[in-house]
Amino acid sequence: EAERRGLARDGEVRRVAGQAAVQAILEQETATVQVTDADLRDAYAKQLEERFAQPERRSSLHVLASVESPADDARAHAFIRRVRDELAAAPDPEAAWSRYQTHVETGLKVHAERLPAVDRGTPFVKSFLDALFGASKLGVLAEPVRTRFGWHAIVVTEIVPASSVPFEKAREVLRPELLLERRKQHAEEFLRRLRGEAPVQVEADAVRRIAELGT
Repeated sequence: EAERRGLARDGEVRRVAGQAAVQAILEQETATVQVTDADLRDAYAKQLEERFAQPERRSSLHVLASVESPADDARAHAFIRRVRDELAAAPDPEAAWSRYQTHVETGLKVHAERLPAVDRGTPFVKSFLDALFGASKLGVLAEPVRTRFGWHAIVVTEIVPASSVPFEKAREVLRPELLLERRKQHAEEFLRRLRGEAPVQVEADAVRRIAELGT
């Protein structure tokens, strides 16, 4: 009846029908694109460190005696060694550390700080990180640590082992991503081929619609 009334010749109807035809041919073309298990494993290997692996992390407490001039170094070192020995001897090193949050030491600037879990890639001073990750267990480090800020007594409070998302779980994330990327590339290549065969006009939002095919 719509045909009889001439509605099929209506400009808006023809435009919508044309869009549906374009959508249909793009869906038909991109339906041939598949992602293999080998593709997924390759993507997993390339993205493992950046997306699916969590390096070992460590949390800590420290007491810092700042060194602002060469004359401060020996005094700061001696003070921090006493602090380190006190923390190591305490039944509860964290309780002993907390007292230094308000401690005043004549001639020295003292700072007690709780540090969140960090990994080796955290932009901390190298000597501090080396000491923190060089410890084999939780507790007070055996020796004071010197950084450009001064001398530190360090307590390792938590060690979070390295971990990674297994492939079987990561593939659930990778497959739709890779499939969308491959289908978009295939559709764009299909349009380039058509341009070589006949004049092709691409609507401004064509890439967006192509991308939606994989969702």
